[in-house]
Amino acid sequence: MNVNEAIIRRRSVRQYQDRPVEPQLLQKLLEVMPYYMSPANLQPLKFLAVSDPEVCRRVFPALKWAAYLPGYTITREQEPQAYIVILGDKSVCKEFQFAAGSATTALSLAAYELGLDSCCLASADRNALYPLLGIDPEEMELLYVISLGYGAHGGRTVPMEDSCRYYLEGQDFVVPKRRLEDIVRFDRWDNG
Repeated sequence: MNVNEAIIRRRSVRQYQDRPVEPQLLQKLLEVMPYYMSPANLQPLKFLAVSDPEVCRRVFPALKWAAYLPGYTITREQEPQAYIVILGDKSVCKEFQFAAGSATTALSLAAYELGLDSCCLASADRNALYPLLGIDPEEMELLYVISLGYGAHGGRTVPMEDSCRYYLEGQDFVVPKRRLEDIVRFDRWDNG
């Protein structure tokens, strides 16, 4: 699989198989993290891997899942088997948006290549997660939580018509995507 295929085929997964993520896969995944794109090469992000089943169970309710689907439920057996928490180190800089976007993309694509599914979650109860994970909010800003595991549902894209809201067809997430002609503009200048 090449990078373009991975970008097109990877989908966010919210329900996982009751199957642990092997420690060596988490290690391989974390090995790519020093290489995310970072403005001025500041590299202000830190990564916290969580794979202890009890801690994972306590992280899960602090996250908000599938906001477009009121009443959507994930059973305990379908909860993620691991998480990677992305933190911004406030001693390095105060702005993390570009670096965090780069890191979440790199992380989700690397996970996909390793056969893992993921979902990037920004909506979280940070007041619960900081003490649970031993993070000092004066030093680190919790930016994103990436759930990891082996997917228990499928997903596909469809051309966006009038809404960006994803929806379910059976167990599969259907994700509207804007058409290329709606998002890309090619400027041409005649030098002749």
